[in-house]
Formats: sequence, structure tokens, C-alpha cells
Amino acid sequence: NLKRRKIYHQLNKPLTIMTLKEESRTVDLSYVLFTTLTAYFGPCLWNFLSRKNIVDKTVKQLDIYEMLKVMIAERKNDL
Repeated sequence: NLKRRKIYHQLNKPLTIMTLKEESRTVDLSYVLFTTLTAYFGPCLWNFLSRKNIVDKTVKQLDIYEMLKVMIAERKNDL
């Protein structure tokens, strides 16, 4: 007996509406994809930004695991 959401993040109404369980699963998979890409590309992006003087050079290492812990905690609070 779940109420359907009437909020769409698209210009047109979707043809097949996701249930809340499917939507939650999709958000979780998006987090996994984002964190994997961030863990892979994060250090090289950090090096690029520090070479261009966009970030503070006194920070020696990008702690990707701390960022992931914060993101996971935010996701748990979101559920």
C-alpha cells in the first residue's frame, strides 16, 4: 500500500514508474558507481587540481575512505 510519488526528475512523465524499493536500489547502485569512480579517479584529479593551484597544496593526501564514510552515513540518514 505504498503511495506513488508524483515527483518526476524528468521533463515528461516516465512510461514505467519505479516503486520505492526499485528507486532505493537505483540510488544505492548510483552511490556504488560514484564511489568506485571517485576512488579510481580521485587521486589523479587531486594531482591535476593541485598542479593548477586550485586546491591547497599543504594537504598531502586525499583521504577517500573518510569521504566514503561520510557519504554512506548520509545515505543511511536518508533512508
